[in-house]
Amino acid sequence: MIRIFVNILPFYLQQSTDIDYARSLKNSSTALNANFYYPHKWTWGIWENIQLIINKLLSIFKCKKRFHIIYPKRYLNSEFNTKDFDIVYSQGTCPQNTGNIPILIESGLWLPGQNRTYTKEDETHFKHYTIKLFQDYLSHPTIINLKSDIEIENARKLFPSYSNRFVKLPFILPKLIPISKQELLDKHNNDEVIRIGFLGGQAIRKGLLELISAYKKVKAELAGRKKIELHIISSYHDGNINIPQGLDIFEYGKLPYDAAQKIMKTWHIFAMISRNESYGLVYIEAMANGCINIARDFYPQKEFVEFGKIGFLASPENIDSISASLKQAVLLERGHRVSMALAGLEKFKSEYAYTQVINKFKDAFNKCLSLNKQQK
Repeated sequence: MIRIFVNILPFYLQQSTDIDYARSLKNSSTALNANFYYPHKWTWGIWENIQLIINKLLSIFKCKKRFHIIYPKRYLNSEFNTKDFDIVYSQGTCPQNTGNIPILIESGLWLPGQNRTYTKEDETHFKHYTIKLFQDYLSHPTIINLKSDIEIENARKLFPSYSNRFVKLPFILPKLIPISKQELLDKHNNDEVIRIGFLGGQAIRKGLLELISAYKKVKAELAGRKKIELHIISSYHDGNINIPQGLDIFEYGKLPYDAAQKIMKTWHIFAMISRNESYGLVYIEAMANGCINIARDFYPQKEFVEFGKIGFLASPENIDSISASLKQAVLLERGHRVSMALAGLEKFKSEYAYTQVINKFKDAFNKCLSLNKQQK
């Protein structure tokens, strides 16, 4: 089996989907024919956790200064030995002390304006930080995972000599079981009330305030014509939101994964127009559950809905844009809605289903191992 060292701290006080995902890789060890090693020396990462605590205190006292925390770390601890491992897995950071051991790095490469509204500051950051970061990646034996077609295109244009170093590997989602075609048809045929769903822990960042405003606007416009409901699954991790009463809005709080997926299977439309979003796993879950997505009008979310062919796009923090897309989705003729939902389900099965992604990861691991052979 391939031996993989995961560049992750033994514990980290800040919750992160990326960290949870890195820890979950071990659940697919058998399918991937790989053993994942997670560092366990508790002293490794103390300083990063202290910085987190200080940053929290600074925010409480409304101080603008913050520690810039590099996570994961740029140097692996003593548990790493080049003789014991075949590959290093890291998210965003390229470890500097891996020797000739190849590294699989999860990263992102959007040109300014592709993932959020263009600013001159983003242009400066891209030129002086992002380009240098990727140059550092490529100075090591790395395979770089970019999760969208536009990022692969960007990378190959910017670094044409290294075009074979870039891969597109979706997230491994072993627990995500797609809806059956019959379940999808039954759900969308039962459309006297159109159920709109939102799922996200950081509800403010993920645009719930704007979605509620847009929902209220559409509900008023469609009064007497079409019944709609809004269903919300969230822990409100980034701040409480006042949910208006009497508007057919249903709250579930934070739910276990399986329970959340069960409820999502009942929704016709999934709407999450995040203020900022690097990816958005929940859009993939919505496809698998037979929902039509309303996503933010940026990359990579544009690719999830195939630029509006199998879903809708809206501008973040723009209530008129969100309400227009929401109203259009609600008023879709049933046959059109079913065909879009089926297209989304097929997209999930062909690109994001567990067995498909496992095979892509195996190919990426083999690419990593071939880099090691080329150096010998």
